[in-house]
Amino acid sequence: MIGALHITREPRFTLKAYVQGLAQLLTAPGDFFAGPRASSGFGYAFGFLLASSVFHTLASLTQVRNDLASSAGILLVNALGMPLVTAAISYGLARALPGPSPAFKRLFSLYAFASALTLLVSWIPLFLWLTEPWKWILVAMGLVHGCRFKRGQAVVLIGLSIPVVVLLFWSLAYAIVHFKGAM
Repeated sequence: MIGALHITREPRFTLKAYVQGLAQLLTAPGDFFAGPRASSGFGYAFGFLLASSVFHTLASLTQVRNDLASSAGILLVNALGMPLVTAAISYGLARALPGPSPAFKRLFSLYAFASALTLLVSWIPLFLWLTEPWKWILVAMGLVHGCRFKRGQAVVLIGLSIPVVVLLFWSLAYAIVHFKGAM
């Protein structure tokens, strides 16, 4: 007996869906991460992240005095790239640790949505001290509600991911400084 082919369409990214998603992330993040939007494909999650990243970049430029173009490029690449980097690191760690091993697409979506929400206010001076822990709390909620991690497993994964991210960027900074000195 041949089963019916079930084709699911990825939700379309629209302004209405973006605003509704932000509202649900703010009011019921566990439900959001357990729902269909958070398990959608790359396109929807990337659109969500892109909208917040563009807002974050434009808002951050209000505090830049010189070289707006390169500052905008750096800000936008950082806003879009960090969720990708942290998702990749978490993916590698999740595969190495006992417990669930979610697909990369799922982890990227989770990091993209968590980052997208916090990017909306992280451009405000000193708010990074609030938004960065908030983002990691949202990631933990996504791991628990969307990826079926136990709370302890989520804390361990995040607790290992953060130092790896920090070491990666310290190493890159060292390499850049060393490379510039060699020129």
